[in-house]
Amino acid sequence: MTPLLQCVWMLPVLLIAVSAVAAEERRPQPPLSGSAYSSADIRALQADDFANPGMLWITQGEKLWRGAAGRKARSCADCHQDAVTGMKGVAAQYPRVDAGDGRLLNIE
Repeated sequence: MTPLLQCVWMLPVLLIAVSAVAAEERRPQPPLSGSAYSSADIRALQADDFANPGMLWITQGEKLWRGAAGRKARSCADCHQDAVTGMKGVAAQYPRVDAGDGRLLNIE
């Protein structure tokens, strides 16, 4: 086989390989979490439950969940038990419109 004929024969193979590499580069990348853009110090702070100031709100929310309130002195936990299991998936259902009176209901 002559060198020219070899080059002509290899051209389609080369084109297929180049187009496969180009297609791989154009493939959309999965979205990154917002923490991927944070510094290492911020990510370490967020991972530490004792240093993370957001955990103060978690602690306060847990106390409110168990605390009795209102005229009947009942807590959220009285009806919904443990928030982790009793409220799983609730946030995905709100806001929504009440079928009875058409009011917008928020999770608050």
